[in-house]
Amino acid sequence: MKNLNKEQVVELVNSLVNNSSVFAIKVAKVGVTVAEEGQVIDTILVNGVEETSYTCKGGEFIIQNPDGEKYHNTPEAFAERYMYNEGDDFAIAKANVRKLVDVPASELPITFPAPWGGEMTLEDGYLNYDDMNGIYCIGREEFNNTHKITDEKGVIL
Repeated sequence: MKNLNKEQVVELVNSLVNNSSVFAIKVAKVGVTVAEEGQVIDTILVNGVEETSYTCKGGEFIIQNPDGEKYHNTPEAFAERYMYNEGDDFAIAKANVRKLVDVPASELPITFPAPWGGEMTLEDGYLNYDDMNGIYCIGREEFNNTHKITDEKGVIL
């Protein structure tokens, strides 16, 4: 397992942008709950790997993908990414184009700092670089179950 710091993750993404860039939109309907202070969210991938863990401050949205993977979003990030009616137990992803790189197996597995603190582990999948200061991973199977590949304008290919 390669342990990368934040700068090394940015370097990795930059080295892959020209050869393995992917644009995609999330199309999955997701489950939603509101976190309580101190609630721990362990993001476990379909293959059983713990991708990351986060202790909630309270008020964050807990998103559960159709395959069971859970993660959190701040209220601001959630509003940018999802259409949601208060009180519902689900949300629909907005058609925001995401910028990712498909990380080759020769570079994996990696562990690196998660944008929200702690560490993330990627054994197979993508690095999302919508914000180069907030790079995070999406497991391949989770990506395939929740996203569609698009062009850079969001047209599904």
